[in-house]
Amino acid sequence: MITFVRQLIAAPLRVLLWICGFVPVFDRLRLMELIWALSTDPADAAGVLTLTAAAKGMDAACSRAEKMFTAHPDAQIAVTMGWLQIQHARNLQAASQWLKRARQADCEDAPLLGLELFLSEHLPEYNTEEFTARILARNDLPMQTTRDALLAEGRRLLRQQQWTEAEAVADRILAVEENPQARWIRWVTAIIDGDDTRAQTQLSIAGRKIPDAAMRGFVALGWLYMGDTERATQVLQEAHKEGAGVGLINKDLARFLRGNFQETEITEAD
Repeated sequence: MITFVRQLIAAPLRVLLWICGFVPVFDRLRLMELIWALSTDPADAAGVLTLTAAAKGMDAACSRAEKMFTAHPDAQIAVTMGWLQIQHARNLQAASQWLKRARQADCEDAPLLGLELFLSEHLPEYNTEEFTARILARNDLPMQTTRDALLAEGRRLLRQQQWTEAEAVADRILAVEENPQARWIRWVTAIIDGDDTRAQTQLSIAGRKIPDAAMRGFVALGWLYMGDTERATQVLQEAHKEGAGVGLINKDLARFLRGNFQETEITEAD
């Protein structure tokens, strides 16, 4: 009952917050802080942290998160801080620490899986295949989490050059939703099949939704999985010449970058 009353009182402020997204009549961060104070809903805490990071920087967001999580140890707070560390600070280790804190506090499992899967594809201490299998074995997760696990599985199959199986994963995703990474998988398998026209079509569709830097990373990774390190290197060299980074894709691309480029030559972009 108390929770319902808190949410009822906060409702007009939520409407005002939505309006301020279009017309900046009031400070959105201040409004979000008031909503959080009234509701104590972890989703509202996540909103406060996101707006704090944008307005005041990651140090301020971290300071707030520490107090929030101590008082309300919830997966949404930890996951929000994990993603903010990745997006704003490019600090995967700090994101991992938030994930570990949530695990230690025995927070709800499902909200943590997306962040855990992402980190597993970038940090050596995690086993991507283990997490992917764990997610795909469940049927109680949001579609987005299952889709991300399928994409990770598709990348694994490409790495192992199981082209038919990888394409089947892409087809499974595309039967439900349009997805640029699934199109990228189809680009790789079309190249393998020698169908350049279909490959170009798939890559063109993917490029409409994937940012340029990330697209370079995916293309380089695709050539890498196909065993064509010369073309992978060429894509990365072109990015360097144009002063561009490449997408933060996964451990495979990061390892290739470290082994073939000086640290100052090319960077990974968001």
